Amino acid sequence: MTVRPPRFYSVKMMNINQVIILSGLSLVGTMTTLIVTSFSISARPNPDTLGICYYIIGDSVKSSSPCVISTGYGTGVHYEIQNWTNGNKVEIYIDHTKEKPIIKVNGKKAIEVNRSKTFFHKMMPNSPESDSDSFPCLDIVNSKESFCSFIKD
Repeated sequence: MTVRPPRFYSVKMMNINQVIILSGLSLVGTMTTLIVTSFSISARPNPDTLGICYYIIGDSVKSSSPCVISTGYGTGVHYEIQNWTNGNKVEIYIDHTKEKPIIKVNGKKAIEVNRSKTFFHKMMPNSPESDSDSFPCLDIVNSKESFCSFIKD
């Protein structure tokens, strides 16, 4: 009985999560197929930006600090990490793999709101002033806490 060394007839690279399919392994006249799958999940970071980060309770700013804002995305999730100069760190994840995106701030569920740049109160959606005098924030669900960042241009 002769055993031939494995022979690969084709190697196909697919660009979706680096899936590698190897097929056509031949042993003693019998055709078998070997499938090797390798998934690598990697984030794609964007350049860091400088901004001002705010921690708001109700409509009052409890803390603010210059911060470095790191953003990126990977496998349906966008992230933002705010590194405050006072040592605080805020991690924001938005999962777009569901019908309605799921937002988490430091592991807590959150919703998007617009707040006034001047008085920090919540703005009504589609109000005339909302475009010129507002910036996006994330309110923690069932809490008065809100986290905001304003990117310096």
